[in-house]
Amino acid sequence: MKLFFKKSAIVSTIIFLELFLFLFLKDGMGNYSIETGRTISDFFRQYGGYQFFLAAYIPKIAVFWLLSYLIAAVAMVGMEMNSPNFYNSVNQLGLSWTIILENAISFLILVSLFIVVQKPEELIATPYSFQSIVYALSPVVWIVYLYSSCDLLFPARKFFELINQSKLFVLVLIGVEILIFYPGLLDQLIDFWSNLLLVPTIHVASVISQLFGLNFQLLPDSLHENPLFGSSQFYVEIASACSGYEGLSLAIILLGSFILMQRQSLRLSRSLIIIPLAGVVMFILNAFRIFVLVAIGHYWSPELAINGFHSVAGWLNLLFTLIFSILILNYTPYFQKEVKAKTPFIWGDTVLMVPLMAIIVIGLLTKAVTADFSWLYPVPILAACVTLYSFRKPFLLLLTRPSIPAVAIGVIAFVLWIYLIPEDDSQSNQFNLQIHSAPLWLVTIWLIFRVIGASLIVPIAEEFTFRGYIQPHLQEWFAQKDMKSFSVILSLALTSLLFGYVHSDILAGSVAGALFGLAYLQRKRVMDAVVAHAVTNALLAAYVLSNGYWSYW
Repeated sequence: MKLFFKKSAIVSTIIFLELFLFLFLKDGMGNYSIETGRTISDFFRQYGGYQFFLAAYIPKIAVFWLLSYLIAAVAMVGMEMNSPNFYNSVNQLGLSWTIILENAISFLILVSLFIVVQKPEELIATPYSFQSIVYALSPVVWIVYLYSSCDLLFPARKFFELINQSKLFVLVLIGVEILIFYPGLLDQLIDFWSNLLLVPTIHVASVISQLFGLNFQLLPDSLHENPLFGSSQFYVEIASACSGYEGLSLAIILLGSFILMQRQSLRLSRSLIIIPLAGVVMFILNAFRIFVLVAIGHYWSPELAINGFHSVAGWLNLLFTLIFSILILNYTPYFQKEVKAKTPFIWGDTVLMVPLMAIIVIGLLTKAVTADFSWLYPVPILAACVTLYSFRKPFLLLLTRPSIPAVAIGVIAFVLWIYLIPEDDSQSNQFNLQIHSAPLWLVTIWLIFRVIGASLIVPIAEEFTFRGYIQPHLQEWFAQKDMKSFSVILSLALTSLLFGYVHSDILAGSVAGALFGLAYLQRKRVMDAVVAHAVTNALLAAYVLSNGYWSYW
């Protein structure tokens, strides 16, 4: 194995130096600006015709190809390391002199091209000159260089075998890279759907208010950028995000994923009907959410409407829609391939998700009725404790002696968390004011529940769900779909992203989720992930209490 890493280090160093030299010779590999302010690529695409079209696009194509190849290579290496013959096979991978020669020649041609062609915009005036022809043919040289570079790093035939065997992986890879290279595309899609849903959402909210005998309506206003909806006493500005596109998208994605994962037991053509129906339900519930928001602000408390109900109502709508849709799919014969016999309900390993579901649902409900501070934090923690005690028999089977690496991973996750999320002075000061304005007995009880909940109950609940249920089920599903070679990496990545999405910072949450996932994978024991998570949260609690950095809570 040392031979493999030695060869990889040498080749990686050579290719890195080559790419650095490209960047040094031409800033951005040809994407420098001309006098008009446009880039050379834009100039060629507009005036160069077919001769320079590929030459104008080749820098982006090169980066796209290298990124795709490296992601696929990491997936293949990471998963094939479990194979007993992997170490022998990689040590037998020699450096082909033919590939080395191709890489050297193509590199020298590209370097020469960058040196000779000092002003590419002048090639438009002489499209059939020697320099223009060489520049127009440069994509061919780039292809040879990229192929030889990739083949030196890892056999290119393995990459093409993966493409041939796993079409789904290719589609996901292309989708991710399109979003990376064209982030504005996602923003355009969001703007389109949010604006499309905004007007009918307000209209339905007006109809609902009339059904309840209220006169909430769209208010004329020229000072605000977004429309206003409500009454003369309380109104809200309806931004594009209020159209409910996030909840609608999540409902469609999660239900679609559930149906695909359960396609062995569900009638696919019939089950897909539930997706547009769930979308309609989410649309109506979102309009109802806006109506209730205005009603709370009008008749009760504007502060509670904005800081309480508004922040959680969308999540409650999503949970209701998902749970109701899944129950219909599982217990309606119309959607089942085989009619299920009436048997007592069996939790199975889904019981692992019950503690976290209790925390989420009860937490959202308590948040909806509190406007300023989360004094009701002990309520969802107590609810989770009740579920842990109620299902103690299956949970006790998961108790194992934790490993030392799990503790180390918890420490690393804590360090990265405070590095990635800087302390917010304004939030800490506001938190501090709330703490000092309350009675001592209340603050003491709240802090006890907060420390115990964060350091023990929440790690158990979250790790039972994410590493005990979601990650192994995703890995099994990918393995069944002929993607066994990288099922571990995909399941770890998706679980980590989902973990990051439900936390305060998606980047820090995803990094922490990946570390806890690795803690689980080292021995396939959920308790290792629980211990890693508990160590992270315990250190964070000590950090908060000792320094007063309340924004981390």
